[in-house]
Amino acid sequence: MLFRIHKGVTATSIAVCVALSALPAQAQDGGADEAIEEIIVTGVARPTTKFESSASVTSMSADDMMDYAPRSTAEVLRNLPGIQSESSSGDANANIKVRGMPISSGGARYLSFQEDGFPALLIGDVAFATADSFIRVDSTISSVQSIRGGTAMTQAFNSPGGIVNFISKDGSAEGGSVGITSGLDYDSLRLDAEYGGALANDWTYHVGGFFRSGEGPRDSATDVEEGYQLKATLARKFDRGSLKFHFKRLDDVVPTYLPFPAQYNGGGFSDAGVDFADGTLLQGFTDCAPRQNNAVECVDEGFEAEMTSFAVVADYDVTDIVSVGLRHRTAAISGNFASPFAAIAFDDPTNGPSVQIHYFNTKLDDLDNSNTELTVTAELESFTATAGLALMDQNITTVWNFNEYYRLLDANRTPYDTGDSVGGVLYGNPTWGNCCTRLYDYEVEALAPYLALSGTLDDRLGWDVSYRQNDYDVSGTFA
Repeated sequence: MLFRIHKGVTATSIAVCVALSALPAQAQDGGADEAIEEIIVTGVARPTTKFESSASVTSMSADDMMDYAPRSTAEVLRNLPGIQSESSSGDANANIKVRGMPISSGGARYLSFQEDGFPALLIGDVAFATADSFIRVDSTISSVQSIRGGTAMTQAFNSPGGIVNFISKDGSAEGGSVGITSGLDYDSLRLDAEYGGALANDWTYHVGGFFRSGEGPRDSATDVEEGYQLKATLARKFDRGSLKFHFKRLDDVVPTYLPFPAQYNGGGFSDAGVDFADGTLLQGFTDCAPRQNNAVECVDEGFEAEMTSFAVVADYDVTDIVSVGLRHRTAAISGNFASPFAAIAFDDPTNGPSVQIHYFNTKLDDLDNSNTELTVTAELESFTATAGLALMDQNITTVWNFNEYYRLLDANRTPYDTGDSVGGVLYGNPTWGNCCTRLYDYEVEALAPYLALSGTLDDRLGWDVSYRQNDYDVSGTFA
């Protein structure tokens, strides 16, 4: 069956934030702690400090982030107040919620994930293609800023709950680092390197990334953890403005750790052929699916993420009062989610402890997007006014092919024939009513004008008022 869809949606957001702040004498005298005086640029109409912000904001420096030794984006978010992060399948495809809002589906429906102010994806909960899956944490990050609620909903798409922004180093602080990470009792090796500094004519640069190879922290028959990321930033500050260019290339495969069987023996749980400490159902086998014209397409296990993006950010002071800004990024994104899911565990009378595996095989053919934003800001005597127009275009082309596998829960996950399978393989999902052989092919176009006002009264009462209208046009097919 083939369905063609064309739909327009309008969503309006209004945010009013007021913060009563009795400023301490040392803050007024300029002697406040650097953490309080750090400038926040995420989810606010104009840069402000954490102390003066009327919204709930958090900033984590690169040093603080590395102290937590995060292995994924989800683990970074666990250290941000008001955000609950579940590493539901390893390094990618996490479930993330903001306080007061549910995880209504996989991913993060109400939270915008950004790099240098640009959303990774317009839609935050596309099945098997979540925004966090295309963001990797490495030493090129200078800070992680987040805002929960407040003006976040009027400053980005998909952000009624908040915004998390991973800000890249730009070379303004000269220097670099090299780091090597190795698994002690598992096969994994990763090299991180970054360096930045000054160029001629007041330009600065920063370049860095990582390369890794291995099986990952849990047992796998093959090296599932393979890939690299390269990021570069070129920046310059002028007398009346600034200019930045960002480049990113991500080509990375990580293992996907989904639930596996356990058995209950009356007094507790014990493993059923898969070790609790480091076991998985990953066996290194390749999943194949029939295609049109008698073709067969095969994929290997793991989550594959590819992303190439280029961005430019420009700000210019037209007068001492009025400034304009332009932000644009285009990104080519694709990948694949291929992982075994233990649907049913059972004792076969002949073969013993066994498992029926539903293999999540989802091709992410096209998640390309582009984002453009224009702003005009006026610094008036008693308040600041910002008017903006944001445009975004998001493709969503994914192909699902879920097969069934029958395996013994032995050391080799030996396949066996159930009588209605071929060597333990059933193409499609008869148990789930063949639910999961499908094609999504959509394009989402979004346009959003917004207005934000902010100011203070007697240096003690800070206030923000903002308005945004999101217009979405969705077209495409489902088969």
